[in-house]
Amino acid sequence: CSGCGKTVTLERIFSMYPQALHHAEYNITQVVYLKLDTPIDADLDELCLSFFNEIDKILGTNYSRSHGRKKFGTKRLLACMSQVANLHALGVLIIDEVQNLNEAKSGGAEKMHNFFVSLVNTIGVPIIQVGTHRASKFFQRTFRGARRGSGIGSLRWDRLPRDDHWKRLLKRLWKFQWLQKAIPLDDETEATMYELTQGVMDIV
Repeated sequence: CSGCGKTVTLERIFSMYPQALHHAEYNITQVVYLKLDTPIDADLDELCLSFFNEIDKILGTNYSRSHGRKKFGTKRLLACMSQVANLHALGVLIIDEVQNLNEAKSGGAEKMHNFFVSLVNTIGVPIIQVGTHRASKFFQRTFRGARRGSGIGSLRWDRLPRDDHWKRLLKRLWKFQWLQKAIPLDDETEATMYELTQGVMDIV
């Protein structure tokens, strides 16, 4: 669900690790993790190109010039991604905002499914795909896409249900009132808050 904190949570988890490590004994710089933000209304080639751009930002390299050219086509770009990932011993690839992919520009649903299956098989590292409910509908159109997309498991973050966790959260938040005259949290206020926010963390 949009606004539930998916991206922030991932960024906080991975901020505990250095993004790049230089191994002097092997003379390589390892990229521990790489997070891609899918461009809005993008096709599959643009997603591949963003991979090289992000690597260049981290390492100061020029892969976007040598490997990341749109005229190469999707298959060759995938092969180049695999080469760069192996060269820098990439640990994990995170693809955020997957729902931004344009199905029509990418050549249809089947081609998109084949791309992600090939990506998992070719690049050889764990891939975390993150998106809203729109992305889950896309990945579950075919059983193969759903199985490959989830890998060892998928996690669905929905809005908060109106239960004890919700009430505990509101009690904690209620200490931080910006009103000149603070009001107590009662059942009516709690019900109104849920009606207005529907349990979406960002709106809360």
